[in-house]
This record gives sequence, structure tokens and C-alpha cells, in this order.
Amino acid sequence: MVIANLSYGGLVGVEGLSQEELFLWLQIRGITLNDPSSGLILFDIGAANKQLSISLIEDPPVCKPQQDVIGEHKVLNIISVDL
Repeated sequence: MVIANLSYGGLVGVEGLSQEELFLWLQIRGITLNDPSSGLILFDIGAANKQLSISLIEDPPVCKPQQDVIGEHKVLNIISVDL
């Protein structure tokens, strides 16, 4: 589950998202779009910021969860998508 507060130009107080940097998974704290004409989204990961092109998420890939059955229980495996 992802939780965030929507504000003008971004999301603040993001919980539930992380970004891999140098083999470490860092929590994303905020996502902002300061200048739409720049074509960049800024991800706040605490000690650093990461910029990614908007084109990477304009057409998001279709993600379908896989379901495995163990006994009588269905197990949901979440498929992650790297940006």
C-alpha cells in the first residue's frame, strides 16, 4: 500500500515506495514536478534526490499479479517494475 499527501505539483509524506541506489533500498519521501516543461520528476530519497524523465511513466506498463495456490490458500506474488 502506498500512502501520500497530494499537494500542488507533487506528493509529500510518501510511505510504501522505495528506490534502489547502489544495492540499497531507500524509502521515497516525496515526489515533485517543479517545472513541467523540464520533463523531469524529482524523487526525494532522504539524503539525496533522484531525477527521472517523465517519459518513463507516461505510459505505465501493465502489471498483473501472479497467483500461486498453496494448499487451500492463494498466495499473491507482486511483480515490480523498474523505472
